[in-house]
Order: sequence, then C-alpha cells, then structure tokens
Amino acid sequence: MEKFVALYDSHIGFELRGGHKVPLHDGGAIKIATQFIKDFKPDHTILGGDMLDCGCVSHHNHGKPGATEGMKLLQDAKLCRDTLIKPVEAHTKKTLTYITGNHEAWLEDLEIQVPALEGMFSVEKVLGLGSKWKVIPQGQSHKLGKLMFLHGDQVKGGQYPAKWAVEAYERNVRFGHFHCFQAFSKT
Repeated sequence: MEKFVALYDSHIGFELRGGHKVPLHDGGAIKIATQFIKDFKPDHTILGGDMLDCGCVSHHNHGKPGATEGMKLLQDAKLCRDTLIKPVEAHTKKTLTYITGNHEAWLEDLEIQVPALEGMFSVEKVLGLGSKWKVIPQGQSHKLGKLMFLHGDQVKGGQYPAKWAVEAYERNVRFGHFHCFQAFSKT
C-alpha cells in the first residue's frame, strides 16, 4: 500500500496590519506538518496550491504601494523553500506534485503585465522546484490512483463546496482553497 500526504493553502507570506509586518502563515502548523512527513515517509506528496501567498504581487494591491511596502516575494519564497519544500523533498519517497493555486497564478499575471519578466517568476523558478516536481497548472487536476486532487478555486463555493465537487466530478476528490474542512459522500 502506498502512502500520500496532501497539504493545501499554507499561504507562506506576510501582510501589513497596523503598520506592522505580520505572517499570514502559521509557522507552528507548518512545522507539525513537516515533522509528520518526516515520520510518515510518504510515497507521494501533493502540495495543493497557495503554499506561497504572493500577496505582494497580487492584483488586489496594484496602485496601493502602502499595502506592500517592505513585502518581498523572494524572501517569502525562500522561507517557503526552507520551511516546506526542502523538508518535503527530503522525506518523500517517490513523487512530488505541486498544484498551482490562484495565489501563485498572480505570478503569471505579473508576467502578463510586464512581458519583459517572462520566465522569471514561474512557481518553479521562484520556489526552486527542480525536475523532481510535477507542476500542475492552475485549474487542472492531478490523479493518484482513483483519487483526484485539485486546488479548489474551480469548485463552486457556497455552503457546501464538498458536495458540489463530488457531484460535479463524480469521483473521490480532495481540494483546498476554502480554508475549511468538509466531507461529502455519494454512493
């Protein structure tokens, strides 16, 4: 039997609140997750998107320099690499998959806005994902056996996104994006 771990929405990065730089991510939770991976030694690890917040390049902050003052994408990416990517790489036996979420898609938006930056800000480049990683573009899915993984931004929200996903995909599906736990079964 093969084992897997799937992590979603760590949002490694910072924002300004009351003039102070505060983390969006929960460093303690990331440590617990990476310690679990070290002990569990999964065959497959799936990082399901929005692992890196990318808020400092978000279209939501365009024209608002005060909202991103002191925020550094490459510093956030280094933190993500050191605290999450490297431990995952070190303790996963077989496959590593990174599903791009809507927050990492802001890197693509940046390249579209400034074409001269083409290739400089892909999730692979920013996070240093080498050839060991299979990167799934935003909006697409990854299958592991009969189980489907996706970021979840293509799932309709509302009160019961888990129900919507099972009915829409007609299969076992795991996703993040909504920052909550839900389960739905259909036979």
